[in-house]
Amino acid sequence: MKGKIFVIIATILLGVILSSLYSQVVISHPQGKLKEFRKKVYLKGKKARVDFELLKDAYLLKIKSIVKEGQPKEIFVNGFQLTPNIYHYIKRRGDIETSYVHLPRQIIKEGRNSIKINFLKNRPKDVEIILANYRKQIGNDIYILFSDSAAFPSGKLSFRTILLAIILIFLVFGVMSYLLSRILYLSINRLFLYQVYSLLPFLAFLSCLWMGGNLSRLYKVVLTPPYFWVFGLVSFFVTECDLVLKKLLQGHRKKELLIINPRAVTFVTKIFDWIKAREFSDKCVLLFMALLIMCAFLLVLHLESVAEQLANIAYFALVIGVIIKFIKFIKEKGAENQET
Repeated sequence: MKGKIFVIIATILLGVILSSLYSQVVISHPQGKLKEFRKKVYLKGKKARVDFELLKDAYLLKIKSIVKEGQPKEIFVNGFQLTPNIYHYIKRRGDIETSYVHLPRQIIKEGRNSIKINFLKNRPKDVEIILANYRKQIGNDIYILFSDSAAFPSGKLSFRTILLAIILIFLVFGVMSYLLSRILYLSINRLFLYQVYSLLPFLAFLSCLWMGGNLSRLYKVVLTPPYFWVFGLVSFFVTECDLVLKKLLQGHRKKELLIINPRAVTFVTKIFDWIKAREFSDKCVLLFMALLIMCAFLLVLHLESVAEQLANIAYFALVIGVIIKFIKFIKEKGAENQET
């Protein structure tokens, strides 16, 4: 009875928390809300002017031009003079310089907006002007918005959203608990607790985004719905596998494997014994291979940013393994030379 009450309470709490975080960090229909505009202006004099049809929002203005020595400029947006005001606001790559300017929402008009650039001394042949109503895009699914942006998530929490989240969690957790109960000697309630633990890393990630957006006075990080669901499922199943493997490893050490199928017990035992007998450098190489396989699946799911970070860890493990093997090889060669 206590186990059933725990299952019900945990499902309701997780449903409320997940739906609340979804409304705070996920932006719906980003393709229609987050846009970028580009125009190239060829200069005849020292002034460049361009007009944009915009919605009233906060924008990032990027000005690209070929660098010349002593090339100061004045920037006017709808009559307001602005200066590059973003951290690392000027970047140079070769002869091309890019200036970054935050255009506050209050100076932007609904409709036509005028941007004027006056080059006080030397002038470039042309200037590329880029406007975007977001600070940065990471991959295709993560956006950094300005604090005064109009494209924030709704933040509205409806009963329908909470109910759908509760039903989804109950179904997924119930199916996973049932499937694992057919493989492991664990109770349904214990397996349901594993599902709760498996969701915690994803909830922690969303909570960090939400807290960072509330604490920061400049920016807020938002996700697209596909990234939310795909990353959530990947995080859930990876954590689930980690918990199950940890439990199997504990049983292996105590010589009490919890697997129901005898053939599977023999197979898992051989794998654990083989890995245990490997050197630390070999384990690093095995970790590299496992992480690289996970990266392939993440790329299929269009989680490029997550796959990139995981690939960095994988290559770091490979480097450690190779260095250890190289040092061991040098020591063995030195010992052989001393003997001869």
